Amino acid sequence: MPEPKYLSFIKPFVTDGNPYLQLSNLDRHPISIEIYNTSDQVVSTKRPFRVNTIDLSNYTSGLYVIVLSDLNNQQKTFKFLLN
Repeated sequence: MPEPKYLSFIKPFVTDGNPYLQLSNLDRHPISIEIYNTSDQVVSTKRPFRVNTIDLSNYTSGLYVIVLSDLNNQQKTFKFLLN
C-alpha cells in the first residue's frame, strides 16, 4: 500500500544546541512514534503523538531509527544521528 500523502511530507530534524527532535509538516494528524536504538530496542513510544517535538535530552549520543505510523498502520521510517 502506498504511504498516506501526509506521511510523505513529515520530516524530522534536529537543530544544533536544541535538545528536541522536531517534525515538520505534522499538521495535527494523529500518528504514533516509536524510536529505536542501534540494538533494535524501543527507547520511546508516543501514542497518539500530536505535537511536533520530542525531548532528546535524556538520550545518549548515537544512531536512532524513528518509525511514524498512522491509524491505518501505514509507516514511514527515518534514521537520525544524535551528537
